[in-house]
Amino acid sequence: MAVQTLSSRILASMKTLNVPNLEGKVAIVTGGNRGIGFQLAQQLAKYGAKVYLAARSEAAAKEAIEQIEHETPELQRLGDKNRIEFLHLDLSTLKGSKAAAETFLKLEKRLDVLSMIFPLLLPCRYATTSDGIESTMAVNHFGTFVFTQTLFDLLVSTAKESDVRVVNVNVILLHAQAPAGGQFSTLDEINSPLTSAASAPDGLISNHLRYSRSKLANMLYTIQLQKEFKAVGSNALAISVNPGGVATDGALATSSMYPFLSALVRFVFSTFWKSPLEGATTALYAATSAEVRANAGLFGGAYVVPYGQIGKATKDGQDGDLAKTLWDVTGSIANATLAMTE
Repeated sequence: MAVQTLSSRILASMKTLNVPNLEGKVAIVTGGNRGIGFQLAQQLAKYGAKVYLAARSEAAAKEAIEQIEHETPELQRLGDKNRIEFLHLDLSTLKGSKAAAETFLKLEKRLDVLSMIFPLLLPCRYATTSDGIESTMAVNHFGTFVFTQTLFDLLVSTAKESDVRVVNVNVILLHAQAPAGGQFSTLDEINSPLTSAASAPDGLISNHLRYSRSKLANMLYTIQLQKEFKAVGSNALAISVNPGGVATDGALATSSMYPFLSALVRFVFSTFWKSPLEGATTALYAATSAEVRANAGLFGGAYVVPYGQIGKATKDGQDGDLAKTLWDVTGSIANATLAMTE
């Protein structure tokens, strides 16, 4: 008897995943030009949702939209009433993140699914943005914070009549490699290159530490967002998703970080990791499954791993006090920065 691989098991699970009819629902998927985001946007649209593909490059987004429409017979039958739209979103600036959300608010009166698939991948050379924030944290955390917070009231109002989910897609277990305590209690800490005697600012170790810190921030943000929903009496859910190892183009490109092992790393990733469609399965489950809503107390603020299981994060990754500290610090910095740009 042939041994069923993890990949084939997840595909089998996807075939039996009971995605409900999503007609009338509106979704935003960031990072939808390729990889997991592309597959998630395609699946949400296939089942009836109107999907806004949020990206920085309009050309790349429209190419992805054309591909989705071409590959998805359901969209061809539905025609114009279920189109996929481009939403310009540049998460590298707080002003741009807020502007994108404000544009969406002018276009739609509801938001049922917000899936943030964080765009910045390794290697992340040390730099600060025009807002004066370390670039990895700026793109993967601060931009996400401002974008989501600008949409917060709409998410809450939609949740009065709909099953609203915010799904933040993280990257395998890299949050476990973040420095203890995250080191993001002040702007100076956030802007630290996290160097050491063994690693310069653009060295392999420092790159990993900064990227892992941003992944920890994504998890903590999700925990606190769930508490914020609860504080206003909303039943909206915020969920962190770990898709597992996924052989996206971006992930394969990280093999360049290991110059002497690049070919081997690329071979291992492409051979043993999941395809982007398989990688999107857990995010699709978190965004649509009736099981999640039926067990909202378990899934709200949770860390979900393949396939649809609640995983166990690190001590820092489930620290509610640390989540609140990050939330407050991020809000203070973001508000001050936006006030100077308006």
